[in-house]
Amino acid sequence: VKKIGYQAFKNCDVESVTIPNSVMSIGDYAFSGCGLKSIIIPESVISIGNYAFSSCYYLNLSIPNSVTTIGGHAFEHCDMESVVIPNAVTEVGAYAFEYCGELTTVTIGNGLKNIDNTMFRYCQKLTRIICLIDVPLDLDADPFEYCDTIYVPYKNVEAYKSAPIWKRKEILPFCK
Repeated sequence: VKKIGYQAFKNCDVESVTIPNSVMSIGDYAFSGCGLKSIIIPESVISIGNYAFSSCYYLNLSIPNSVTTIGGHAFEHCDMESVVIPNAVTEVGAYAFEYCGELTTVTIGNGLKNIDNTMFRYCQKLTRIICLIDVPLDLDADPFEYCDTIYVPYKNVEAYKSAPIWKRKEILPFCK
């Protein structure tokens, strides 16, 4: 199995899944609306489709370092407390983490090329953003509406403090 296809397990009553190492992509709506609480995604997966895990309310997962794209609405209405967007991820679709009501901490890897202003929409508990991107991205609007403090690499604090949108936040150095 190389791909978990479109709507493969949509609305199934499944609480736990281990995806085989042969799978390279998780298709659109693959697990949408499941009772999924935990999933093990192997390092072979490079893409997560649109709405792939939307409305998996109690989902607990780790996005593997191999993932390069995360589709729009992929984790919408999931109540994970924290998420790490790996360094390999270059693209995250609109509304990817919208309505993640329990999300408090996000780490954004250094590979992301754009942060859509809707990515964390209505994540009201999101209070800790660690952004590992070296050069502040040019943002059209504030994607972190409920978060006032952003942690960035120490050497890039001044660049973030002077960048549009970013400078509206308290920018603090992130030390490993």
